[in-house]
Amino acid sequence: MAPRIGARQWEADGLGRIEIDPEVDRDDEDYLEAIQFTVDVEADASGEMLQAVVSRANALCHVHDAVREELHADVSIRGDAF
Repeated sequence: MAPRIGARQWEADGLGRIEIDPEVDRDDEDYLEAIQFTVDVEADASGEMLQAVVSRANALCHVHDAVREELHADVSIRGDAF
């Protein structure tokens, strides 16, 4: 939801289909060490626009706010993915 809202705020609401592929790294005690999200969007948008959408989505996302500070999510986004 946050990428769509972020896109609307940057006047780029035509993202089309969005798929998010999460990956996590765990330590030996099964605690989370790192989180990565790959976001694929249908829109053929510029890299600059997509990074602006990710930045805004991070600021809006309540889940992102809930994770501990040292467990920052690494987000990559690709346009024209479908």
